[in-house]
Amino acid sequence: MAGIKLRGRLGELKMPVLVVGGDADNTVGVDNILTEYLGLPSDSRHLHFYHGAGHSPNVEVPEEFAALLTQFITETTP
Repeated sequence: MAGIKLRGRLGELKMPVLVVGGDADNTVGVDNILTEYLGLPSDSRHLHFYHGAGHSPNVEVPEEFAALLTQFITETTP
């Protein structure tokens, strides 16, 4: 994954994008998550952080993550 350089192309995405992170992520870090979020088109980007979660909120808080994902899909699907 470290060799993939897609950050510069994030602005090309046309669909709604949900960026999810944990504020205790020591793998990629909050700064990198925020930088990638800000690289997305402002009219279609969404951000959610879980307090106390690390790099894998989907594993650490699965019920909350599933609810967030369901809500995102429901609200952004035509």
